[in-house]
Amino acid sequence: MNSKGSKWLRGCGIALLILFVLLAGGILIARYLYRQYMLKQVTPAEYAEMQRFFEEPVEIPDEWRQVNPFPPELLRQSEDFYDRWIHLTRDKQSDSVYFDHFNSLQNGKKLNEDEWEEIERALNINQGFSDDLAALVATEGYELEAFPRSSLDKDLPDLLLVFMSAKHLCLEAHWLARQGRWEEAFERALTVLRLTKRHPTPVLITRWIAIPCEEMFTETLAALAQNCNNPVVLRSALEKINRIDPLLNLTNLDDAHLVEIVGDLREFQRKGKKVDLSKRAPRGYFFQQWVEMMEEESPPGCGDTFSSWRVLAFILGPRTVLEMLYIFTTLNMEEAHTQQQTAKAKFDLARIALASRITQLETSETPASIQDLVPKYFANSPGDPFSNNPYLNDSSRQVFYSIGPDGRDDGNGFLYDPTNGILSNGDISLGTGGSR
Repeated sequence: MNSKGSKWLRGCGIALLILFVLLAGGILIARYLYRQYMLKQVTPAEYAEMQRFFEEPVEIPDEWRQVNPFPPELLRQSEDFYDRWIHLTRDKQSDSVYFDHFNSLQNGKKLNEDEWEEIERALNINQGFSDDLAALVATEGYELEAFPRSSLDKDLPDLLLVFMSAKHLCLEAHWLARQGRWEEAFERALTVLRLTKRHPTPVLITRWIAIPCEEMFTETLAALAQNCNNPVVLRSALEKINRIDPLLNLTNLDDAHLVEIVGDLREFQRKGKKVDLSKRAPRGYFFQQWVEMMEEESPPGCGDTFSSWRVLAFILGPRTVLEMLYIFTTLNMEEAHTQQQTAKAKFDLARIALASRITQLETSETPASIQDLVPKYFANSPGDPFSNNPYLNDSSRQVFYSIGPDGRDDGNGFLYDPTNGILSNGDISLGTGGSR
């Protein structure tokens, strides 16, 4: 090779080396600058939590690890239920009854005879609905994810049908109680609770479906308990609720972000994707699996956040990109966590209302503290999720209450209302007809 060719090759080598150095330097500078920018988006406390997210191992509950396809019989029954009862969501007359009269009852208002007759007519028109729904949720393998899908969105249970189902059951429970048919009334209310069974579903579904339905249940149950004079029926209802409690996983939902991740991974696994939920690992380990699955699900060329994460990971570093996605995907998790804590508090207060009513009927005394109900009705003292202390007693109203999301005891005089903001002030209690 002549000297001219050697010089050319040497020049190309030097140029490539310079380009490589510039590229490597550019990548390092880009990683540094972007990381500094990203860290400015979080507080020191949030950054410390993010480090724990990626470094501290967690134990996935055993009941969440194994995911099997829904049994064919369950899916067939779910489709049959949808085909038979979808008309409920399109029946404007029934919808008006369910909405207006249901809200009145939940707010503790008295209905007149004409309004009760309208409820009875609606129940008669849809006779058989509650029995079909009870059969569906009692089918082996049922979870909320197996509830019928709408034709518009095959990935989510039909929201309108779920809500209508819960309202129908609660209205029927009130109507049966008015007839003195207390066992049937409590059974209808408990069907609402069975409807929301999950192991777990993603937070999105939990927030939009399960939590409102559980709140309907707790408010209905509080009203039934206050008016029922049969301690045997009340005791049976409490025992059934305590058996259902683990099926809702309410005690395992403290980490809303992890629930979102695990819920989605379970759905991917159910669809045949390879997912590892078996080992004790940092939450970041499960989060990376979630990101990879979301990337696979993104349609080509859609410009989705997840569709180009591998390219960004090469430029900025895998950990930096995962931290970036962590920040983006946890923006609303505090609200989701608060909603779940509120649902847990109301669920506990409904059980406490039953136990308190039984005590009143059997001893003519009103419990002064949660300890008066332990261990006769509860193996352990139910703890307020907003304080980790026992629920407080409002002796003037003879109810127990939670201090609510603000973490301050207002003596049950100022009541929490999420319409004022998820993190607004006020205590939480259940009274006549629902939440005070």
